[in-house]
Amino acid sequence: AGDGRDGLAAMTLHRLGVHAAKAWFFQGDTVVCLGAGIRADDQAAPLVTTLEQCWARGDVTRGDGWARHNGVTYHQLGDGTFRAETTPRNGSWRTMDRLQGSTRKVEGEIFTAWIEHGATPATYAYLVEVSNGGAAPRVLVNTENIQAVASAASELVQIVFRKPASLTLPDKLRIDADQPCLVQLRRPIGAASWSLSVGNPAHRVGDVQITLTIASDTKTITFAFPDSPFAGQPQTRTLAFP
Repeated sequence: AGDGRDGLAAMTLHRLGVHAAKAWFFQGDTVVCLGAGIRADDQAAPLVTTLEQCWARGDVTRGDGWARHNGVTYHQLGDGTFRAETTPRNGSWRTMDRLQGSTRKVEGEIFTAWIEHGATPATYAYLVEVSNGGAAPRVLVNTENIQAVASAASELVQIVFRKPASLTLPDKLRIDADQPCLVQLRRPIGAASWSLSVGNPAHRVGDVQITLTIASDTKTITFAFPDSPFAGQPQTRTLAFP
């Protein structure tokens, strides 16, 4: 979901015995990445989330819970052990793609940043930014059912609802969704109108209702999602509220 300026995306991972609720929140030149319910069928298997793995370019600057490489900074915001390193690697692409990968041996310095979770169900939260400055977005909720992020001044709120649920913001605004959906609410400080964007990642045909409540004021907005080829396409409405 998004309005052409900022946006969010989500996925539910079930692959090779690993499970997780993952979401990405794009605000300006930063991305907040959240994961919840991270677990493996093999309960003794240690789990790792890779933030980046690429050819090393230039120096790597490290600090407590962060690293900067090639103009990009990675900040750990949640649990787990954050690590970053540059190491020499060699091999061929055939080990990655056994059907079409080249057998030619390549080698070079590889930059890798990752979070170690251990073997118990876990969460992660980290931020990727280019500017390396300014007030960072805030993580509001990070569970398997709801994941939400707000900008530093709370004028932009982004939410992943994986089931019908409600979320009350710190300023007492409550947002209810009657279906699983992605929600982005832009409410510029001092503006007379707000912008509400909703996405339907399951591509279900039908209505999604979002209800905004603060004090005694309530507004319900209905988004009608069509069938293919526009199934799930984000929709944006402008509204006066409260």
